[in-house]
Amino acid sequence: MKENKNICSETKDKIPASDIYSDILCKEEETGVEIPTEDAVEDAKDWVDQENRR
Repeated sequence: MKENKNICSETKDKIPASDIYSDILCKEEETGVEIPTEDAVEDAKDWVDQENRR
């Protein structure tokens, strides 16, 4: 995953505001959009895949 440090600032609080991702890398300053970690994206995808198999 290409990391672009120019679009976001590091946050002290790595706990996301929503339950979509388990961990965030940073928050985009201008829009406030949380950028998840690559592991958090993979975990979310695994969860969705498991739920769709039911």
